[in-house]
Amino acid sequence: MSGIKNFLIFLSFITLMTGCKNRMIDKYSEDEIVNIMMDAHTLGLIYNRQNVKDDSLKMEYFKVLDHRYGLSRENFQHLVKDLLLNSDMYDRVYKKLNDKIDVMERMERESQ
Repeated sequence: MSGIKNFLIFLSFITLMTGCKNRMIDKYSEDEIVNIMMDAHTLGLIYNRQNVKDDSLKMEYFKVLDHRYGLSRENFQHLVKDLLLNSDMYDRVYKKLNDKIDVMERMERESQ
């Protein structure tokens, strides 16, 4: 769980650096946002576990989000900012995200 908290702090910092006029959370369903955040979390973990971190790896991270969801780096940052500003949706999304992570961890343990 501390990985998620660190990831959220990182995303919060990034999103506070940008402004947003249109609400990105209105463009995606809640389940789509959960999937986006799950992928972002997973990609963030991969990035953070690399011995050598460089911009090319970070750009690949955003290419995955763009390919899967049509989200540019800037739009992803806006989505996260919108989510942080909507506390009700934030709570629902991250509850679903945590539940999804718990299921995945349980499945991994059972397969070993």
